Amino acid sequence: RVEVPPMHLLDPAFPDFSAYCAALRTRYRQQVNKSIRKLKGAAVVTSVLTDPDEILRRYTRETHEMYREMTLKSDLRVEVLPYEYYRELVQNMPGQIELISLTENERIIAFGWCLDDKDTYHMMYAGIDYALNKQYDLYFNLMYAGFDRALRKGVKRIHVGQTATMFKARMGCFSEPRYIYAKGIGPLMSRLFRYGSGLLVI
Repeated sequence: RVEVPPMHLLDPAFPDFSAYCAALRTRYRQQVNKSIRKLKGAAVVTSVLTDPDEILRRYTRETHEMYREMTLKSDLRVEVLPYEYYRELVQNMPGQIELISLTENERIIAFGWCLDDKDTYHMMYAGIDYALNKQYDLYFNLMYAGFDRALRKGVKRIHVGQTATMFKARMGCFSEPRYIYAKGIGPLMSRLFRYGSGLLVI
């Protein structure tokens, strides 16, 4: 058994993000409001795309590059999935895949891929324009939009991903251990896996 970074989870107890935010500690609530204020008065529109054709039209290769950049900057090294992977998700799981987007002048500057399986809302992969991140707090506002969407859908649990542990802990998430299992075949490989398993996952 090899331990991998835990999944951060949230069990909803509020109808929307405003009610959820009101229950946060004062210091954390002030931080949230500070980020949200950066979008007020700006030409940034937050929306949730659910129509497969619209998602495929709006999610361009240029947009995909923001995901690639964010993955490479992540504190957890994960596989960089190709552009075609997301198109196939939309085509094969209509009605379940959503794209939360922040747009400026019709251009997506932040987005999050989400999956709704009725019981659980999975906030999966994201991308942001790092040139605008500080100006608009894109990462934080994208996460808040994801929380709001999941809470409004009334799911039983929200999967918030395996990165940004400190931020998600402040938002009230708890962590659940995750593992992978590997077996070495033969005496040599068996010993390598048993004693070197801690080096398999970064």
